[in-house]
Order: sequence, then structure tokens, then C-alpha cells
Amino acid sequence: MPPATENEIIETLMAEQEKITESIYQISTVVREEKKQFTTTAAAAVTVINSEATATAIQIVTNSQAAAFARVITAKASKLSAIEGGLGLGTPGKLLTYMWYSSIGGDSSKTQVVVGSDGVSQAKLTSY
Repeated sequence: MPPATENEIIETLMAEQEKITESIYQISTVVREEKKQFTTTAAAAVTVINSEATATAIQIVTNSQAAAFARVITAKASKLSAIEGGLGLGTPGKLLTYMWYSSIGGDSSKTQVVVGSDGVSQAKLTSY
């Protein structure tokens, strides 16, 4: 083969190879961009799912705490009502007064209570 023909064939093959290489490069670029897009979409979905799970967990804990608090308050109210009836105090105000004197009086017949932040003025109370 003459060298000019051989060079022409080589140049044609090289041009075809460059077209194929460029096409593959473009396809790989598109695939990389699609991968980035899928990754971003998946990360956003994971964030939403985690946020919803956290919100649900907070709601479950809060509801449980509220239910427990309601049960404790109901039990305390029931016990205080039984104490009020058992002691014959008649009104919730008398029960609260009894509870107050019981808490500050203890077993002593006299109790000192400090009134004011300076600690100078004091009052003597008789416990019941």
C-alpha cells in the first residue's frame, strides 16, 4: 500500500476512535450526573423519613408522659378525697390547711417559720 493511503486509513480510524471515545465520555458524564441526582434524591428521602420518625417518637414519648401524669394526678386526687372524707374535714380548703400544717409542723408543738429574705422577722405557729 502506498504510504499516503496507509496514512489516510490511519487518520480515518483515529477519527472514528475519537468519535467513539467522545461518545463514551459524554455517556459517562450523563451517568455521573444521574447518579448525583439519585444520590441527592435518596438523601432527601432519608432526611424526611428520619424527621418523621423523630417526630413520631417525640409524640409517643409526650403522649406517654401525659398519660402517666394524668394517672398520677387522678390517683392523688382519689387519695386526697379519701383522706378528706376519712378525716371529716368537709371541704378541700380544710384538707389543704391540714396538709400545710402537717408538713410544717412535724412532731413538734411549735414551729418557727422565717418570713422575708433577711431572716429577721419570724412568726411562731402552733401546729395542729
